[in-house]
Amino acid sequence: MSRVIIITGWFDVLDQFGSSTGKKEFLVSHGIDQDTGKNVILPNEHPLKLGAVLDDGVVEWVLEA
Repeated sequence: MSRVIIITGWFDVLDQFGSSTGKKEFLVSHGIDQDTGKNVILPNEHPLKLGAVLDDGVVEWVLEA
């Protein structure tokens, strides 16, 4: 079974004109396939919305693929 390590961060919340609102949101940036090391395109959502779990072993959010 392949695993995808999720890269996350705190990103600016933008208004309808693309200007920062001064707020931050915790979102997924992208993923990395643990077997191949290749980047995986993922939607900018909270990791839980993608079904990811926080893995204590690697101390990262992961998706089981």
